[in-house]
Amino acid sequence: MGEQRVSRLGKILVGRTGVAGSGETNLSVVSRALAAEGFVVETAGGAEGGGAEGVVGLWLFPVGAEIGAGQAAYVHRLRRRCDAVALVAVGIEDCPTWPDRAMTASRVLDPDGRLPVFAVALGLADRGDAVASGFDDLVGWIIAESDGRAAVELARRTTAERLTGLRLGSAAVRTWAGGRIHAGFRELASAGQEAAMELRVGDVERFVHWLRCSSADLERDLVGAVGEQAAHIQATALVGLAAYDRAADPRPAGPAPSMAVSWQRRTWGAEDAVLVLIGASSGLGVGRLAAGSMAGLIPGGAAVLAALLIGLGVATAAVALRRRVLLRGQARAWVAEVLADARARTEWRVAAMLTGVEAAAAAAVRRAAWRGHLGSQGTDCRAAASN
Repeated sequence: MGEQRVSRLGKILVGRTGVAGSGETNLSVVSRALAAEGFVVETAGGAEGGGAEGVVGLWLFPVGAEIGAGQAAYVHRLRRRCDAVALVAVGIEDCPTWPDRAMTASRVLDPDGRLPVFAVALGLADRGDAVASGFDDLVGWIIAESDGRAAVELARRTTAERLTGLRLGSAAVRTWAGGRIHAGFRELASAGQEAAMELRVGDVERFVHWLRCSSADLERDLVGAVGEQAAHIQATALVGLAAYDRAADPRPAGPAPSMAVSWQRRTWGAEDAVLVLIGASSGLGVGRLAAGSMAGLIPGGAAVLAALLIGLGVATAAVALRRRVLLRGQARAWVAEVLADARARTEWRVAAMLTGVEAAAAAAVRRAAWRGHLGSQGTDCRAAASN
């Protein structure tokens, strides 16, 4: 008890006690006795006690003096300055009827009867007999109040720090995940568009399989990486509250319902028939020109057949070229659609996981604070808060 009772809460002194009321002699005796117990004491003489302020406040009144109703206002002022206040009757060694007088005075000073009342024989306390003087009971109450309120304040600050760290960590992971998602799907979209520009009919099935597997792998990797980050911020927020349980690690949310994307091959249509006619007429013209130039080298029937074959070849090439152009355009649109769907699903899963982790960790921290697990030296915060 000889050491100074200083809190772990920075500059706040747990044992700071404001003493007001009574006379200078009584204040001096009480201050010396409290200082000997390790408390930091601030005293204020006079009736008002305007300077007394601390975690615990004491209002001294002599049982042999008349207590006026106006002094209740001074006690009320002390209650506004201190977290807890007690009434202390002094001079009881010189007043045989001190119990009745102390109770009468306390009803005047505290009409609501909410403040504890102590009686101290200051002469005995000044000579070091704390038990016989009643000062030991007063010190015990001060210790309980100051330590209990310090535990509540420590729990409040610890809870605020944990929740602030949780929010900042979650925001940082969201920003990091947003950048990774954007970069990953942008790179995949670029590769998909390049592959679509070189697509041929025979490569359609392999192209579809590649893009679907690539987008699924990217989604899995991104969500898994965010899950690891979320597990880290959760473990940081809950450190010291419970034993580590891997089953409590954040689990990536399941895929969101997504639109089924299908890619159907084109069938022959009116445009293809028109293109065949145009290609055939152009091919026949080219064929007749070529056959005419070779009229002296080949017979007439062979020239006609050559013209027909050239016409059919040109028509077929024109149709194949058009179908390839349409196929690649359709493939590029399909790539954009598939990756947009996968990106939206990935963003939804990441947001759902981080929101769930933040809510669960915050609830665990608040429950721990309520149960007293964040207080100092095992003090139950609920009991401290009720004092």
